[in-house]
Amino acid sequence: MRRSSTILYGLVIVVLTTGCAQHPAATQAGEVKQSSKAMVESSHHVEPRIDRKLNELISIDAKEVPLVDVVAFFRTRLDINIIPNWAALEAAGIEQDLPVTLTLDHVPASQVLTFVLKQAGAGAELEPIGFKVRGNIVDISTLRDLQRRHEVQMFHIGELLYPPVDRKRAARWQPLLPDMAAPDESARVGREEVVEQIINLIQPTIGRKGGDWQAFGGIVSSVREFNGVLIVKTTPDNMRDIQLLLRMVQASHFEKWLHIFRDEQVATLLTEARQHQLAGRLDDAKRHVWLAFDVQSDHAATRAMARGLGVILPKVPVGGYDDAYEDYPFKLIEGTRIDTQGRSLAVMAHAGDADRRAWRKLLKRSDVHYKAEPIGKVFEQLKQRTGTNLVTNWAALEAAGIEPDVPIVIQLKDVPLHVILDRVLAQAGAGAELEPIGWTIDRGVVRISTERDLNRAGVRKTYNIEDLIQLMLQTRGPDFDDSDEPICERVEESELREDAIEMLVNMIQDLVGSQEHWEAYGGTISSLKEINGRLVIKTSPPYHRVIQSMLDVLRTTLAKGLDVRLHAQQVLQLHEKAQTLRLSGQHKQALSILDEILRLKPNDLRALAMRTVIKQTLARRQKRLDSNS
Repeated sequence: MRRSSTILYGLVIVVLTTGCAQHPAATQAGEVKQSSKAMVESSHHVEPRIDRKLNELISIDAKEVPLVDVVAFFRTRLDINIIPNWAALEAAGIEQDLPVTLTLDHVPASQVLTFVLKQAGAGAELEPIGFKVRGNIVDISTLRDLQRRHEVQMFHIGELLYPPVDRKRAARWQPLLPDMAAPDESARVGREEVVEQIINLIQPTIGRKGGDWQAFGGIVSSVREFNGVLIVKTTPDNMRDIQLLLRMVQASHFEKWLHIFRDEQVATLLTEARQHQLAGRLDDAKRHVWLAFDVQSDHAATRAMARGLGVILPKVPVGGYDDAYEDYPFKLIEGTRIDTQGRSLAVMAHAGDADRRAWRKLLKRSDVHYKAEPIGKVFEQLKQRTGTNLVTNWAALEAAGIEPDVPIVIQLKDVPLHVILDRVLAQAGAGAELEPIGWTIDRGVVRISTERDLNRAGVRKTYNIEDLIQLMLQTRGPDFDDSDEPICERVEESELREDAIEMLVNMIQDLVGSQEHWEAYGGTISSLKEINGRLVIKTSPPYHRVIQSMLDVLRTTLAKGLDVRLHAQQVLQLHEKAQTLRLSGQHKQALSILDEILRLKPNDLRALAMRTVIKQTLARRQKRLDSNS
């Protein structure tokens, strides 16, 4: 586990990331002690059943047991799909008969597996090994092989681009109570600076010491932002850590808004209390001190004024803090996944009838158990199981060093046939990194060959993106803060248009296929040109389906942002109204206005924080009144 921290908007963000091998695990094929207990940990990336299995407490007493038998024990004992890529492991010097000696008692299976692999890979420091959970399959291989797969997601981060600093009111209420923490004026930075901070937070902390990222010379991961949308390409493990990181920043924003609203409410109430005190209305002054206590019980200024008025405040709110820290009422940041491999129903929706029929056949679930079966025979069996036209280009595969007699060792239960095909090819192609192999569906035929061969048959197609450009322009204009002044400079429309087109072109070339395929990066397979609001693209049919799906996702994503933007001025006016009502004590009316804001902008952190402060204050006040009656 790696711990790293950074400061964002004055907040210290601590990130704990785990390598793809750090899912603790293992046991032995001989004498095994079992436990019926299970320790379940939260997980966002594995199926619930396999999550429970990996957290079961198991015991191991292995003495010189071959690694292949230890792996077989996990498969049998936990009843899970576990696939070691022996070709990749043996290339790293880790043989199937490597002896394992390990004794553990009542330890989560994932930790046992980690200890087993750590021992097995002790002599392979230059090529470390590990395991990764994908769906209902546990893959064991070298880290290089495990991290080869990547995915793309789009995250809405509009709420994160403007730090919660209420500078418009700071000058009004800060002088009234000098001991009160004022909003940090220095925290207000430009939108582009905040985007840069978020990206600079992600790249050095997520992945292998930042080395995965293209910005640091890596080839696996990239990140860019446009119009409040963060577009990320990286490994599944990194993607989960990024989502966690964005959630932490979102939660920090929410917490800071809570502090701002509580401080402001307390300042207003104590100012009124001081005015009552100076006018000799001591009962009214004391009442306002109690109201301030209901908002924030541990505020130093509230307790100082209470002592001056002879009011004895309890150390904690009446009824305790149970209602003070409820779960965050906003929807945590989620990512919209883009399938860049063309292996989803959304992408296949852009395919022809024959391709969709072939894809449906590959979705059928099945069990397989290959014991050193020649890959040529495996392909024939899969052809029969799927009922598809499965064609193998043996000339291309043999040129890449993959012969028909390459042995395949795989045992899987209840997985789609296309996943079985993926695993077979991954195992067969482990030693062919310079000439990776794969499969695709082309006019109803499942073709297996090298990626170079599969993508050689380029098709030219034109995409009208004028509507997408206009949508990007509409969501790119200046935003507003509480002063109703633009906080980013207006830019000429022609320049914005060029930025939008450049962003689309770079996104496609970076996310679809390998960069080496594109002419812009020196490739010869795919090409892209923009002409008067149209993209003319030459690439393989599967990649055309991916591009169409990607443009559809981007349209939907930006449309959501535009809908929020169209209501921006109305939302600002409603915020002012709700704030005025709240500070004047008209809480029910303020809640009604906040509900209207959340109807227009469901995830408005500022409105959600204000609503939370009001509800918590009213709940505490009611408990205090009930206890006095």
